[in-house]
Amino acid sequence: MSAVAGDLAARVSAFDGLLAQLGKRGLDVGRLADIRRHGDEVGAAIRRARAAGMATDLASARLARVCEAHAGGLAKLVAKALPAPGDHRPEAGGTVLPGVELLVEFARLAPASDPVRAANDRVVQAIVAAAKVFHDDFMRRIEGVDAIDMRQAAADLMRLDILLWLLEILKADEAGRCVRQQSLIVARGALRRARRVADAYLARRGPQERFDLATVVAEVEELGVLVTRIVEAEKGRRADDLADDLGRRSVREFLHAMGKVVLAAFRDLEERLEAGTLSEAVLTGSLKKIANVRQLCRSVRVNDADTVLAAVERVIARKASAMGVVLVRRRAEPDMVRLMAILSEFLERVEAVRRQPR
Repeated sequence: MSAVAGDLAARVSAFDGLLAQLGKRGLDVGRLADIRRHGDEVGAAIRRARAAGMATDLASARLARVCEAHAGGLAKLVAKALPAPGDHRPEAGGTVLPGVELLVEFARLAPASDPVRAANDRVVQAIVAAAKVFHDDFMRRIEGVDAIDMRQAAADLMRLDILLWLLEILKADEAGRCVRQQSLIVARGALRRARRVADAYLARRGPQERFDLATVVAEVEELGVLVTRIVEAEKGRRADDLADDLGRRSVREFLHAMGKVVLAAFRDLEERLEAGTLSEAVLTGSLKKIANVRQLCRSVRVNDADTVLAAVERVIARKASAMGVVLVRRRAEPDMVRLMAILSEFLERVEAVRRQPR
């Protein structure tokens, strides 16, 4: 055996040994990076030897057999580590990505290998199945009686993004389109549920409706993620696309409901002030909801958001000014000075935010 052939055989053996450790220790970012590096070095050494006119068929064949021997086990580890709804495991994305990249490396090192292709196909199927779990879990929650957790909905969308990214790496375009559509359904569903919460508050304004609304609008960043997801996903669709129309309508209806929430919140404050039941806690909480709706409209780049934002700005200016006049007139009454201070601080924050570039 020549020195070059011996070196190639040693490199392939070392690669094989590292891969064998995966079955014993599982996925680990550092270990996967080490394996990828060794795989790259083996492939590069074979290419250099081939370019120099040396025989590399034996090393290439052995390398392909190594990839085939470990592809199935790696595929199982990747499938097991795929993220799930509410999943907070570190490997839920952290080790899955390098695991999939290693499978793609197998396909490059052994391009004619049926077992490697089959392993990649199994991972694609596992990713599609995982995306369906997200979709089905969310649809069960959105039809339930409990208020939807916008933070979890946004987090689940991020996990769906991981699945989409994996499919892109695997060049599974058809599966990627399917998962992307499921992600869009989840975003639209969450937004519709949030709108129903707003509608319930507008219709009744009871204790439960107030609580549910406060829970929803508190997650202003997550709501922004949902709206942006829908807007971005539907750019470039045909004007007559039904899915596109559903998306635009869900965003439009939600934002306009949020605008009505601001007006209703001020009316509620006015009624309480008139009845002498307006407390510091209620005023602070209501102004926080109003500020969150305003921030949501500022953060979303879509025409409907601009329209609602302008309306919200007008409502805040008019209603807050009117409340301020009443509070000044009744400043001798208990707690009125403190309520004036809370309203003043709110208006100062509103003005400070208004001056900031969007």
